[in-house]
Amino acid sequence: MAKIKTYPHIDYKKCTACRECITFCPFDCLDLVVRGKDSYGNTYPGLTEKGKKECTSCGICAGKCPIGVIEMKEELPGA
Repeated sequence: MAKIKTYPHIDYKKCTACRECITFCPFDCLDLVVRGKDSYGNTYPGLTEKGKKECTSCGICAGKCPIGVIEMKEELPGA
């Protein structure tokens, strides 16, 4: 049975932009992106264009988030 592909979805209202998810992603799929930018000019982690193609659904980013604001879901973020 084929594994369902999932992607990290970050709750930007709770994210502290600590970069743990970025640091531990073994495939370099996450970075600080403008899409998650708030009204104060802060940027937050998100899938890069490369990451949208190369994310392996490993869930390491979600597991390493110290406050648990990353959830793995079947659809691409922003879709």
